[in-house]
Amino acid sequence: VHQHASPRAVLDRLLCDADRPGLRQPSISVTVASNRPEMIPIWAGQLAVQEYPDFEVVAAFHGDRFTDADVDLAHDLLGDRLTVCRIPASHTLGDALNTAADRAGGDLISKWDDDDLYDLEHLADLTRAMDYSGAALVGKAAEFAYLAGMGITVRRLKTSTERFSQTICGATLTVRR
Repeated sequence: VHQHASPRAVLDRLLCDADRPGLRQPSISVTVASNRPEMIPIWAGQLAVQEYPDFEVVAAFHGDRFTDADVDLAHDLLGDRLTVCRIPASHTLGDALNTAADRAGGDLISKWDDDDLYDLEHLADLTRAMDYSGAALVGKAAEFAYLAGMGITVRRLKTSTERFSQTICGATLTVRR
């Protein structure tokens, strides 16, 4: 509904029908901090198929386990969208995330975890939520969690969507620059 019937979507369609430039979507900088090279195919692969048109990826490779081949793999999956920052192992995860955020050039900054699963329209959903809510911070609930040691998936919280919440998943936080 938000994609096709929101005031923004209707105005955009009317402008396009009148051969006028459409409304500009905000650009997104997706920040990923990881110390696990083996996770590159997971997070980069999911980002590569996102349906949102205007985003970049700033990856903070945290620690000394990353090789040039790992950087090449990430570039193969993401192309020119990718910027890689090397972060020494002596720095904290917070330092890695701050470095990535400092290099971000998008209108919005969105956090992405290397081991989570995201839908194809994840970035589009977040920008729509920011647009219609006017919120400074949006995100999604962490509804399901896979417990690897037990081999099961559990439903963590049954929450309502599209409303104010104090339980937003850290792996989905999106803020205005």
